[in-house]
Amino acid sequence: MSSTEGTNTEGEDVACDVMMKIALIGDSSVGKTCLLNRYVAGTFSSEFYTTIGIDYRIKVETIDNRVCKLEIWDTAGQERFRAVTKSYLRDVSGVLLVFDITVRESFNNVSTWIHQIEESGAEDVCCILIGTHGDMADKRTVSDEEIQDCANSLKYPYFVTSALDGTNVNEAFQAMAKLILTKSKKEERAIKGKAVDLSAIKKPDRKSVV
Repeated sequence: MSSTEGTNTEGEDVACDVMMKIALIGDSSVGKTCLLNRYVAGTFSSEFYTTIGIDYRIKVETIDNRVCKLEIWDTAGQERFRAVTKSYLRDVSGVLLVFDITVRESFNNVSTWIHQIEESGAEDVCCILIGTHGDMADKRTVSDEEIQDCANSLKYPYFVTSALDGTNVNEAFQAMAKLILTKSKKEERAIKGKAVDLSAIKKPDRKSVV
């Protein structure tokens, strides 16, 4: 898909309980746009389109009885757009780090993209590792064991997906929404735990104040 700013706004006017900004990052041509189209529109196209800059789509999900609006940013993987991608990563709630199981180099470059996340200042963001083209097992160059080892070392959940037949696509995005919700709830509890009961603070006796 070719776009500079998001124009696809399914569900944009729907009232929600939670807004989540999620970024898809990874090497060029790994299938980020196909993954997003399958999730949002339930469609797949074998035609290849290069994302220019940033594009976005919106999907509304009900997770744990809360209406969540997922604003999903599809980033360009080319080197010349890395600065643009980094600027968008600063404000995201979650990152889907995408590689192609049939292209070894895209898996090897996972560490480069993690560095990109760290450089953006979004180190505490929720992340999931996504392998694409799970329907092309006969052409894969990255084994399940390698993906699992990588995910374990990073402490990321992972999914091997197929935009062609939809395998694990919805599951991956819904897992991300749940991760963000869980993190948000923990932060809310932490804030409440630090709240000070002002009524319990003894006010100074005005007569004793000089």
